[in-house]
Amino acid sequence: MALTQPGRVRQLAVLSVGFPGTVFCANPKQRELSWYMLFFQHPEAEALLAADDWALMRQLLGKNSSEAKVQDYIDALSQPGALTAGLSWYRANLDLAALAATKPTLPPAKLNMLVMGLWSDGEAYLTEEGMTASRDVVTGGLFFYKRIEGAGHWMMRDAPAKVNAALADFVGAGLDPDVSMYADLM
Repeated sequence: MALTQPGRVRQLAVLSVGFPGTVFCANPKQRELSWYMLFFQHPEAEALLAADDWALMRQLLGKNSSEAKVQDYIDALSQPGALTAGLSWYRANLDLAALAATKPTLPPAKLNMLVMGLWSDGEAYLTEEGMTASRDVVTGGLFFYKRIEGAGHWMMRDAPAKVNAALADFVGAGLDPDVSMYADLM
């Protein structure tokens, strides 16, 4: 929406995933980490993830989460329709052409608004380079980047105070015409 309806968006904050046209071609490591997105397209993904007491899901979620958090996710995903709903996000939003691209597919116009990218140091599925490459989609030095320490793939759950503080600072930056005073977010 920020690209297609820029008049409706004053600021944009993105968490973990950088701009779709840059994230997958950031480096070979990102392609390796993204295999699960292709797997989620498989019509039997739900059955395979839930098989053997959710063994595959436990393996996927356990990369940087405690057993208690993994069990919380499995309990939630075990509710009727929950797993399919979660996988449907990937099924609806995965651009196979972007995943296969070896060069960034940048939009014809760049974002001319404040954009902040948040990435967590415990992220197991998305590379930092994929997030920072999003700078190429934003004009005029309006891209701010912040690394959230001590959080994993779901940084909003792992470090809500840090994420909320970063978002609040960023929203405040949009209220001040002198955004240079927020250079510590860069």
